[in-house]
Amino acid sequence: MTDPHHDAAASAWVQRWSHLVPIGASVLDVACGSGRHVRWFAARGCRVTGVDRDA
Repeated sequence: MTDPHHDAAASAWVQRWSHLVPIGASVLDVACGSGRHVRWFAARGCRVTGVDRDA
Protein backbone atom coordinates (compact mmCIF):
# COMPACT_ATOMS: atom_id res chain seq x y z
CA MET A 1 0.00 0.00 0.00
CA THR A 2 1.28 3.46 -0.88
CA ASP A 3 1.27 6.21 1.72
CA PRO A 4 -0.10 9.41 0.12
CA HIS A 5 1.81 11.55 2.65
CA HIS A 6 5.24 9.99 2.07
CA ASP A 7 6.40 12.64 -0.41
CA ALA A 8 3.90 15.31 0.59
CA ALA A 9 4.97 18.77 1.62
CA ALA A 10 4.42 19.84 5.20
CA SER A 11 0.90 20.90 6.04
CA ALA A 12 -0.07 24.52 5.52
CA TRP A 13 -0.24 24.96 9.31
CA VAL A 14 3.35 23.71 9.81
CA GLN A 15 4.61 25.84 6.94
CA ARG A 16 2.78 28.90 8.33
CA TRP A 17 4.38 28.66 11.78
CA SER A 18 7.75 27.06 10.93
CA HIS A 19 9.48 30.46 10.96
CA LEU A 20 9.27 30.20 14.77
CA VAL A 21 11.58 27.14 14.71
CA PRO A 22 15.21 28.23 14.26
CA ILE A 23 17.63 26.27 12.08
CA GLY A 24 19.34 23.64 14.20
CA ALA A 25 16.48 23.46 16.70
CA SER A 26 15.27 20.17 18.12
CA VAL A 27 11.82 19.19 16.87
CA LEU A 28 9.63 16.48 18.40
CA ASP A 29 6.79 15.24 16.21
CA VAL A 30 4.33 13.20 18.30
CA ALA A 31 1.93 11.04 16.27
CA CYS A 32 4.24 11.56 13.28
CA GLY A 33 2.54 9.01 11.04
CA SER A 34 4.66 8.53 7.93
CA GLY A 35 7.04 11.27 9.06
CA ARG A 36 6.34 13.95 6.47
CA HIS A 37 6.89 16.76 8.99
CA VAL A 38 9.97 15.01 10.43
CA ARG A 39 11.49 14.88 6.93
CA TRP A 40 10.45 18.47 6.18
CA PHE A 41 12.12 19.89 9.32
CA ALA A 42 15.21 17.68 8.88
CA ALA A 43 15.63 19.03 5.35
CA ARG A 44 15.67 22.52 6.90
CA GLY A 45 18.50 21.72 9.28
CA CYS A 46 16.61 20.74 12.41
CA ARG A 47 17.37 17.78 14.67
CA VAL A 48 14.15 15.78 14.65
CA THR A 49 12.55 12.90 16.51
CA GLY A 50 9.30 11.34 15.38
CA VAL A 51 7.17 9.11 17.59
CA ASP A 52 4.13 7.16 16.47
CA ARG A 53 2.49 4.11 18.00
CA ASP A 54 2.22 2.51 14.54
CA ALA A 55 5.75 3.36 13.42
